Amino acid sequence: AERTGTLDYNNVTQSSIVSSVGAVSDFSMNMVIDFDNAAVPGGSLSFSDSEGEWFAAYSGLINIDQLDLGINFASHGDNKAQGIIFASFANGLDEIIGGFNLQEINTPSVNADGSFNIRP
Repeated sequence: AERTGTLDYNNVTQSSIVSSVGAVSDFSMNMVIDFDNAAVPGGSLSFSDSEGEWFAAYSGLINIDQLDLGINFASHGDNKAQGIIFASFANGLDEIIGGFNLQEINTPSVNADGSFNIRP
C-alpha cells in the first residue's frame, strides 16, 4: 500500500520504558511522515522519571519499510543527553514500531530505553 502526503503518527498504542533512576510516567511521542518525499521531517518523544523529563527530537528518511532516524537533540532535566532511535512500519503503513536508548552525556549511567507502537 502506498500513501501520499504527510501523516502524523501520535497515538501511542503500546510502550515499555525503563529508566535507571526510577519509575517512568507520561510517555508521549509523535512522528511526522512525509510520504511524498520519503522523509521523517520531525518527531519527538518525552517522559518523566524521578530526576526530571527526558526529551528527544529526531528526524530521518524512509528506507523501504525501515525508518533511518537520528536524534537531533536530547536532554534529561537540565542535562544534555544522546542516544539512538529505530523504527519500522508494521501492518502495512498503519503502525510504526520501534525503540530507543538515551543516556546523559556527562553521566552515561543515567539512562533510559524503551519500545513503542504508534498509529496516526
